[in-house]
Amino acid sequence: MPGTLRRETLSKRRFLHSRMRLALMVVASGKQRFAPLVYGVRYASPAALFRLFHAAQLLRAKDALRLLRLAATRAGALEAGLLEMGEDMLPHHAKVLSSALRGGLDSAAPAQVIHVAAGLGNCSVVSRAVSMGQAVNSTCRLRGETSAMLAAAGGHVEVLRWLLRAKADLSLRARDGSTALRCAQRCGQKEVVRLLEDPLSRLA
Repeated sequence: MPGTLRRETLSKRRFLHSRMRLALMVVASGKQRFAPLVYGVRYASPAALFRLFHAAQLLRAKDALRLLRLAATRAGALEAGLLEMGEDMLPHHAKVLSSALRGGLDSAAPAQVIHVAAGLGNCSVVSRAVSMGQAVNSTCRLRGETSAMLAAAGGHVEVLRWLLRAKADLSLRARDGSTALRCAQRCGQKEVVRLLEDPLSRLA
């Protein structure tokens, strides 16, 4: 079995497992006083966040959706979920991600999916987030960083080029006054600094 097909098969199995587990929680929560649905979702692995949210939407489990949005506010939760998907964006991952973006999984999180993906260097997720309505120049709630600033700080040239083509505003400043260029300089990202200082290279 080719590598990509194997990864997609494993991904689908994980999703089906998440859906069955969530379905059992929904049934049990209607019968028992202490609602295992609440307990199960609250202590779920952050890596399963996107899969569980997609399953909860299909099951129309409102309590689970509310708790998963709350779980997404924890430090590192969205990062763990996106890292579990990987960068190749398999068809099933794209469906799960779109479901999370459409349902507002990150609506109360410190950073939106586009910010987290830019910081991780995942261009596929950044592109998908923008296509689903997340703004290229939106800012994180805590420090006011844009996706361009996060990509610049991480040295993710491909993501930064994509954001520039999508009209990212490099003049914007975070709450500490930093621009994307300043973020790159502070983090020692020389290739990014060259890209941002040379207008011609941005067109490459």
